[in-house]
Amino acid sequence: MSHPRRLLPCQFHTLCRRTVEGEFFLAPSPQTNAIVRYALILSASRHREEVDLTAFCCLSNHYHASCFDRFGGAKSKLPGFFGQFNSLIARSLNAQLGRFGALWDQGSYDNVEVHGGEQAEIDQLVYVWTQPVAAGLVATPEEWPGVMFLP
Repeated sequence: MSHPRRLLPCQFHTLCRRTVEGEFFLAPSPQTNAIVRYALILSASRHREEVDLTAFCCLSNHYHASCFDRFGGAKSKLPGFFGQFNSLIARSLNAQLGRFGALWDQGSYDNVEVHGGEQAEIDQLVYVWTQPVAAGLVATPEEWPGVMFLP
């Protein structure tokens, strides 16, 4: 059983969500990139007053995201934002791939609260942005063909 998340007001978070068994369901392609972008835009537009998505990088079998939760606690929209985002991607990719079943690894997403002020937040933005390089997939972040952005 998972423990409830501590969601503090005005808190910066870094999140990660992996596909089931590390399958490359999120591998960059025009269709997959369009699905991920659509899910990001729709989720962000529905939660624009509560959650600021500051960085995002979608690799072949997981994604990393950094965001700022404006309200936290019982008023936090972070779980709703990522629940909607993950659901849209799963339903769309399953339909595109002609498959049924879980797309995401069992359990929830990994959520790390970022403490330490502006420098810690910048470090997390760099971490998210450089994931394709760290994984040895490209020489520079700009070369990655998947969905990614910084502020």
